[in-house]
Amino acid sequence: MSYAVIVTGGRQYRVMEGETLRVEKIEGDIDSEVKFDQVLLHHMKQQGHRQHYTEIQITGINAGDNK
Repeated sequence: MSYAVIVTGGRQYRVMEGETLRVEKIEGDIDSEVKFDQVLLHHMKQQGHRQHYTEIQITGINAGDNK
């Protein structure tokens, strides 16, 4: 199964398609699409404390062109 490591709110998250997770609050409308430009592979860093969050669902992972 494919997975990716994304960066948002200064933290890294390992995500898989169909997964739902909570991340630091992201500005935008409910049900709007969010694209993550910082995508890493095979590394996970955890830091934790309570903070406002946005819950997101991963609907696809696309390797794209590396230009």
